[in-house]
Amino acid sequence: MISDEGVRRDVGERRTPETGTGPKKAVRNQVRGEAGNVVQADRIAGDVHIHRDVYLFVTGGFGVLRDGNPVRARPLSMAGCTSSDARAEIVATVGGAIEQVWPDSAPRRPEPEAAGEAARPGSAPPPVETEPRTLVLDGIDEASEPERVLREVLAPVAGHGIRLVLAFRSGSSAALRVARELWPEQDGDPEVFLARLDLLARAVDELAQRENALHRHHAHVAGRIAGAPAVPDRAIELRLVVTGLRRDDPGMAPEERAQRLARAEADVEATSRLLRERRGELDSLVERRDDLRGLLEAYRAQAIDHGFVEDVVLDEPYRRSHDALWRRGPCDLDAATELVRGYGAAVRARIGPA
Repeated sequence: MISDEGVRRDVGERRTPETGTGPKKAVRNQVRGEAGNVVQADRIAGDVHIHRDVYLFVTGGFGVLRDGNPVRARPLSMAGCTSSDARAEIVATVGGAIEQVWPDSAPRRPEPEAAGEAARPGSAPPPVETEPRTLVLDGIDEASEPERVLREVLAPVAGHGIRLVLAFRSGSSAALRVARELWPEQDGDPEVFLARLDLLARAVDELAQRENALHRHHAHVAGRIAGAPAVPDRAIELRLVVTGLRRDDPGMAPEERAQRLARAEADVEATSRLLRERRGELDSLVERRDDLRGLLEAYRAQAIDHGFVEDVVLDEPYRRSHDALWRRGPCDLDAATELVRGYGAAVRARIGPA
């Protein structure tokens, strides 16, 4: 006798192509007016930690894939780097003038015309006048010396004419904890508030695109399979929140504005998770239906292989199962499952013991 498990192996694994979704969108971050595109998988506002001089991003295993800021075509990867490697990469990218921010660097000989303006011994290094002003570094927590890279290399650079955008692979890494200590969030700073609001607005735009794509996918699935779960609609309301926070309302205390912003960021994060869950649930329905279709046809092939091409005992249960799975209206998967099982039992009964 041929078992259901054997039939399932014959059917093989099936996956339905996604409907209504495109490639990941670039998340555009305003860094003091300098535009950078940091592409992350399902990046949300809750993954961002903002200081005036440093932005910290948690990217997960995907990392920063592309950067469109003026620094270079791709961000600097710190994976496997020592502190010396990190220094060399930064110098090669922004120029030798940056070396003066590191106390242990050899003093650079001043140009003849600027010799009279050399800094006095022991004075703090002047701001570094370099272009571009935004430096993106990926995989900080994958460096071979992440804490030394942060404390000895990047901390002196921050605030000297260069804005740092640092990407971490893990939200629980020790390197990220060090970075948060070095550059604590400045919720009371108006510039930081506006930067967070810009990121929230872009996260809401991305959320709206994902909601629209999932609504299209939902319509595709719900027209064919019963029981499709509803898709959330939060982007419109969140856009109203962003608009309200952009208004300079004298009646709203700064603490209340900060609380509303934090709640909206958390709402985006929760809705993003829910969208992923709903997408998975919809795809599971399609996969379950396709598996039933494959199982039904595998049973049919068994019957034919044993000479039951047209059989009065098998034709009716096959027709009912086929109609349930290929009907024009939504398919009841529970009912279809019972029909397919019944047809399989009938096939096994007709074939008899092996």
